[in-house]
Amino acid sequence: MLKDSVLRQAAPLFHRASSSGPSTPALWRVRLFHSPPDSHHDNAADEPSPHTVWTRSATGMVKDMFTKHRLLKSQDIWRMGTEGTRPVIQATQAIDDEGRIRMKRVSNIREGRRVWVPPPVTPLPHHPFQAMRFLKNNILGGLEAHNLIHKAKVMMPITTAQGILDSERAAMRAYRRKVFEANKMGRDPPTEVPTPRTHMPEYYWALGPTPDVRPTYDESDLQRPVTKEEVEANMDEQGWSRAEQLEKAYHEAKALERDLISARRTVRRAAHKAEREREKEERAQMLAMGLGPKIAQEKRRAAAIKSIENYARETGEDVSDWIKELEEAHLPTDQYPERIGEVVNPTRVDGKLRLTPATPRTNSAKIHKSRR
Repeated sequence: MLKDSVLRQAAPLFHRASSSGPSTPALWRVRLFHSPPDSHHDNAADEPSPHTVWTRSATGMVKDMFTKHRLLKSQDIWRMGTEGTRPVIQATQAIDDEGRIRMKRVSNIREGRRVWVPPPVTPLPHHPFQAMRFLKNNILGGLEAHNLIHKAKVMMPITTAQGILDSERAAMRAYRRKVFEANKMGRDPPTEVPTPRTHMPEYYWALGPTPDVRPTYDESDLQRPVTKEEVEANMDEQGWSRAEQLEKAYHEAKALERDLISARRTVRRAAHKAEREREKEERAQMLAMGLGPKIAQEKRRAAAIKSIENYARETGEDVSDWIKELEEAHLPTDQYPERIGEVVNPTRVDGKLRLTPATPRTNSAKIHKSRR
């Protein structure tokens, strides 16, 4: 529901972005939606307000890289775009207020607890690329979907010892396969081992849409400088401008989504606080009227009914008479069961009233030991 509302409110942004002119490729501004109207909007470029986030366009950065390089890997784009920045370190544990390592309760290990691992964080939250996954899936993937860049195959020579060994092993496997098939078909097996492969394909990003016949590049094409004519022939200025506007609208929609989530969280917290205050006032009034024992009795009755319902859901037994009998019984207010199966009130009604299901506990370790 939240996603639908965000998309409905962000739809005008995408429409406005697609209908507007080209944006500045180096820098543009994203204004958060909860910010008040700025009276000095014209001079905001000199003094940005605290509700305005200034950032560069990742699409514009990738575009500038392809005007200088013919073929680029995703790792090359990330390295050149994030050079000089320090990523946020992913924490493997957290320290609580008492100075101890925060733990988490689990049921599948013997100790019952393990170290709580914080959720993953964005390596570069204030950089247009943000993370390698965001760069590959959102930026480069979107540009490829709009036919602005495409994948190109480059045949690179095998120079490492491990690569040469793997190539020879692959040639021997292919030879044994041919011998097996020849013997199976009753033909003469081959006598010469295939020549090991000397080049391996690697895939790079190239400027322009995918050609009908994909060319195969070699290692020398990586060092050959790109010419201005090649850039002009493969560069779609209107498509790149539209991609920059869509990227800006995406960040605006994400900012709107964060604001809506924050607003809903604030409303839920306020409603929860008001509900707790109301319950406290009602409880104070009932205690002032001398209804404290009655409150404790009904609290124990509700807990017992909930336990019985869980028992019925697990076993499938009919506990309607049990619940009816419990609703009409008088429960003590100063006794609490210490474990499952213990009877709170010794004087049972009709000899079968109990607050919690009497399921005996067994030691699984002793059972397995006895079976051995």
